[in-house]
Amino acid sequence: MRHGEAENNTQGVMSSKAYDQKHLTEKGIGQVKMAATFFVDKKIDLIFVSPFIRTKETSDTLADALNFKKENIIIDDRLHELDSGIYDGKPFDEFMRAFPNEKRFKMRLENGENYGDIRKRVGNFIYDMEKKYSGKNILIITHDAPAFILESIALGLEDNQTIDHRENKLHYFDNAAPEKLDFSPLPHNDKYEIDLHRPFIDDVKLELPTGEKLMRVEEVFDCWFESGSMPFGEAHYPFQKRDFLRPQAFGRVSWGKAVDILRISSPKA
Repeated sequence: MRHGEAENNTQGVMSSKAYDQKHLTEKGIGQVKMAATFFVDKKIDLIFVSPFIRTKETSDTLADALNFKKENIIIDDRLHELDSGIYDGKPFDEFMRAFPNEKRFKMRLENGENYGDIRKRVGNFIYDMEKKYSGKNILIITHDAPAFILESIALGLEDNQTIDHRENKLHYFDNAAPEKLDFSPLPHNDKYEIDLHRPFIDDVKLELPTGEKLMRVEEVFDCWFESGSMPFGEAHYPFQKRDFLRPQAFGRVSWGKAVDILRISSPKA
């Protein structure tokens, strides 16, 4: 969940440093109290929160409304707002002109971050949570950009797909609007981008309904052999075209010529 409406939202300015004391507005506090009704029956075990005052006030307001033990609220710096660098404290519109959505993975703000930086830290966070707290109901209170990138990671989106998701669906996180994060661990590289190659795919473990566990075998099929056999497979040899490789089918021709004949005579797939 994103924090409730805060002073930086009403002022229309960037507030990307934890020491910037932008508090929740009265409207924001009301939004959080309304959101608390959503969590009444969710049996939240832990709350992880960004170190900003507006996110901490959000978690405290929720805790009071839910009678939630505040010792189970954990501040995690990996959830902090996008660092807007030299644009911190400047009008939001000016920041948007300097840092348009389509460039947010390719460029980095001076003294600041880009979406790739956010992906690394929130990716590290969510996989860490999966490892340490599997089976727990966890509420994450953060900011729009980190929440959006967390969703992108859960969906397995690449950089361009993430930008399309942001722009085409106009997907932004409203203040204090709870959303469920459907997350399952995916094979990924050190940038937390989905990657189905080795060694990342080796981390994938499957389990049958019977409880039997499956994992990748060490042997890897030779894809060059697979490519070389494609013309024969396309011709349905040795099933529909068993005569293709008999001498009388080609006469006295070279192996390469035989392959060429097979390609020409094979039906379209």
